[in-house]
Amino acid sequence: MGDDEGKVKKSINIQLIRHAESNNNEVYRAAHEKYQSGTPNFDLNGWNTYVDTYRVADPGLSPKGAKQAAVLGTYLVEHWKQQCSMPTQVIVSPMKRTLETLKPALRD
Repeated sequence: MGDDEGKVKKSINIQLIRHAESNNNEVYRAAHEKYQSGTPNFDLNGWNTYVDTYRVADPGLSPKGAKQAAVLGTYLVEHWKQQCSMPTQVIVSPMKRTLETLKPALRD
């Protein structure tokens, strides 16, 4: 038997998580339907105008994205509880959608 048998060994665990669905995804989905993207009747000018009007540079999460973030938060909290220690560092982009995605996991 080695001296370190049964002891917790130091390790590094890196998790990469993409943001949940943003409001811009809803804009593109609506434009796709409204301007018949992928069909012979596709209105490229209308599509571009709609997207340029409603898309924003730093969108928050869509309602669907908020639900995704809540599920992710529950998963991460439960996953972190099973580890030897909580994360010592969380690195996140300053974009609104990424902050809103991680917020449910960091509430408590």
